[in-house]
Amino acid sequence: MIVSRADLGLAAIVSGSVAEKRSPILFACKDEPARVGDSGWQFWGHPDVDNGSDPKVWRLDEVLELEPTLAIFIHSLPGIFLQRKNVSAQWEISELPPEEAANERR
Repeated sequence: MIVSRADLGLAAIVSGSVAEKRSPILFACKDEPARVGDSGWQFWGHPDVDNGSDPKVWRLDEVLELEPTLAIFIHSLPGIFLQRKNVSAQWEISELPPEEAANERR
């Protein structure tokens, strides 16, 4: 899927640990955009490092530069959740928050 230049300029929330490169992106979700210029995307790192504090606003092109494997999901509808165990693992797709999806597999 081709990501348009306009889409690449949309804003996304990135956790502090990802923004500071202390953790790779391991979780992502897309909500309804809150305003014009918002992609609705949020990206987090490893829960042992990432407590959700100090989030940053990045453009989607910055996120995709850090994690190009997310490009195929950028046009997903709101409500999608993505998770993976580590950077070499495939993305798992769910319509549930990562915590609920993990509980369902048990």
